Amino acid sequence: MNRPNNQDWQQKLKELEIEIDTESVKPLQKLSESQQDRLNKVKNWFSDLPKGGKLIVGAIALIIGFSLLRITLQLISALITLAILAVVLYFVYQFFIASKPSK
Repeated sequence: MNRPNNQDWQQKLKELEIEIDTESVKPLQKLSESQQDRLNKVKNWFSDLPKGGKLIVGAIALIIGFSLLRITLQLISALITLAILAVVLYFVYQFFIASKPSK
């Protein structure tokens, strides 16, 4: 009685694995052939590296990735600061300059 239920779960699990595999391949299919060739060359180059080389390349990639993330967050922070400053200056202008009656 427990056996068919177990087989159903195994079949559903296999179907989900196939679906996940096809979903993960879809972004790679959007690449052109030249991009796919370059990606394959990089993959082959990376797989041919010794373990120490892979660690060094991974560490450098992490450093570059975090640097780009930090730069992006600093840019967003600067834009938010400028927006807040613009709103404050607008209200100061409205309160002190625009509210004075002209003669």
